[in-house]
Formats: sequence, C-alpha cells, structure tokens
Amino acid sequence: MQAHINTAAGPAGIYQQLSTEKREIRLLTVERASSTSLPLQCSIHKTSLNNCEKYVALSYTWGDENDTVPLQLQGQTLHVTRNLESALRNISQMAKKLVIWADALCINQTVLSERAAQVRLMGDIYRNADHVLIWIGGTQEDGVLALDFIETLGNAYYDLKSVDAALDFIND
Repeated sequence: MQAHINTAAGPAGIYQQLSTEKREIRLLTVERASSTSLPLQCSIHKTSLNNCEKYVALSYTWGDENDTVPLQLQGQTLHVTRNLESALRNISQMAKKLVIWADALCINQTVLSERAAQVRLMGDIYRNADHVLIWIGGTQEDGVLALDFIETLGNAYYDLKSVDAALDFIND
C-alpha cells in the first residue's frame, strides 16, 4: 500500500534517505487526537535499529486501498487506508505520544530499492520492538470471532502442555 501524498513536494519532502549500512529505519510519532473529526497529526524521523528508542511495531491488514482518509505527516496531507488510520487513531489513545513503526508510512513505498532493503530488515524491526501490536480492526463481529478463536487455540495449547507434563511426570 502506498500512501497517497497530496503535495507537489512528493515523498522526498517527507522522507530522508536511509542508510542500509547503519540499518536505519523510520519511526512515526503519533499525537493523541483531540477529536475524531480532525486528521491525526504525525511526524517521522529516522534512527538506527542498532541503537533506537522504544517503539511499537504495528501489524495490520492494509484494507481497501481505495478507501482512504487523510492524516498529517510532517505537516503534509497524506491519504492512508481507513484501516491503518483507525489502528493509529485507536493506538494513539494509549499514550499522549506514541512511537510506532508501520510499514505503509515508515517505508518510502515509491522507492523500490528502499522498500526491498526495509523488507529484509522487517524481522529485526519486529524483534527489536518494545511491543508488537496486531490490529484486526475495531469491535466488529469478525474481530470478536477472531479473538475467540485465538483464545480457544491458546487454551488448547496450554491444555496439551498440561497433558504432556502429566505424562512426563507419570513416566518418570
């Protein structure tokens, strides 16, 4: 998903070039929205994965690329998918300022060489994150069903571990 940039400056006005040697990434700072009717205010900065601040990595589905809403990044208006904006808006309510890595905004999607280099770093990006948040959407019926299924899987896993532990105890 490419963020649509509504400005003549294009992505170059927003994105500074990253150094592959320094393992640089971009992190997004999202200000808590004072109103749901106002676009989110965000800024972006680059940092090295080798020595960076705490951040949250966001895993989400892009959603319909034609269903977009505006947000402010570095003072410029970008259109991102409604699902990404919804994730950022909801997550931003957790703290006054939140530092997030989200691929659609933190990777300059228009530069193929950068996109390829950043994709190679994604394992480390998620591994180095203070937290990884998985956004499955708002409180819709499908989201509730997905969470119920995940809980059922988790319970089944722990039940199996308990059975294995009991069998190990009996066999010893």
